[in-house]
Amino acid sequence: MIKNQQAKTTPYIDPEYEQPALEKGELSNKTFAIKDVFNLKGHTSGLGNPDWKKIHGPAKENATVVDMLLKQGASLRGVTISDEFMYSIKGVNIHYGTPANPKYPWAFTGGSSSGSASAVAAHDVDFALGTDTGGSVRVPASYCGLYGFRPTHDIHMLEGVAPLAPSFDTVGLLTRSSEMLSQLGDVLYAPVEKQFDDLVLLRDAFDLASEDYKEEVLPFIDELSISKKIKKLPAQFELMSLLDTFKAIQGYEAWQNYGDWVSKNKDKIGKDIKAHFDFAEQISKETNVVEKARVNQQEWKDYLAKELKPGQLLLVPTTPDAAPAKTIGIKEMEEVRKNTQLLTTIAGLSGLPQITVPVEKNGYSFGLSFIASQGMDLPLIKFVQNLVNESK
Repeated sequence: MIKNQQAKTTPYIDPEYEQPALEKGELSNKTFAIKDVFNLKGHTSGLGNPDWKKIHGPAKENATVVDMLLKQGASLRGVTISDEFMYSIKGVNIHYGTPANPKYPWAFTGGSSSGSASAVAAHDVDFALGTDTGGSVRVPASYCGLYGFRPTHDIHMLEGVAPLAPSFDTVGLLTRSSEMLSQLGDVLYAPVEKQFDDLVLLRDAFDLASEDYKEEVLPFIDELSISKKIKKLPAQFELMSLLDTFKAIQGYEAWQNYGDWVSKNKDKIGKDIKAHFDFAEQISKETNVVEKARVNQQEWKDYLAKELKPGQLLLVPTTPDAAPAKTIGIKEMEEVRKNTQLLTTIAGLSGLPQITVPVEKNGYSFGLSFIASQGMDLPLIKFVQNLVNESK
């Protein structure tokens, strides 16, 4: 039987786990927390589920990205809560509790990197690592008033990280400032000389935003001293169609990774997570649907590669509104979830880098996202840093 511990508000599964910096470097004296899905020497990752953890042993070495940070002077301080198997953007864990949203205690934190976002927003650490498959860094960043970065899809960066759907999985970053994100960018991503001089507002995406979002964020966009244009997607790439494509591939791959265990342990996972895996089990039997989805994905990637020039950035809401209140009704929450996924699918399906920037107005934080071409990770990070500095 599952013991419901949703009332807990700590960000951590293991707040005592630490690793000191291996060397001095660009990140000396910086601390970070890490989601419960990364290999950490001597630690057993549970992917947000204690029963999964029981049947696995401690890692013999760190995930690649962890050692990269330790060798640059950062120190690891704490392992954070994840939604089970990274398969949710809600931020709730039935076993370990729901990490608080320190900035907006009445609101959801967002997931699945909920603990990592909570730890950064609480000023426990300077930054945190999460994973982002379908929005698991971008959504909690938006809800907690943080900077969140989903990089270009890169298998190398995923060495030692538990998969959900390898076609979309990425190692994401959460910070309170654009300066901290810039420091991390210098350490993790290759330098590329590129300037951005054109913003492309995706009308389909802004149509999903709430009236409050548009009222507060559109004036901020208007003030940006950079050329802007508005674009609407062709019918072939309606956002609902893109989301269906994403969910088919994600579900199929999630079932390949965890279906055997889940099918024997459905009473040991949360209700919402079980529903996601029920869909994954069904789609895994529909191989023709999955094959068509992979064709659709490639067509979407080809379209964006052609339409989004290296000097352009795609501008979209990260989430349709500020963080939803914990008192929101079930039907309302489902609508929020669907519209959020429609937005996160844009970069997720294409494998492009995306940064969400907090735009704070009248006591609320709204996430505004910039999406760049493949491999433009560091230029995108530097662009956002300059943008923030200019707007101060």
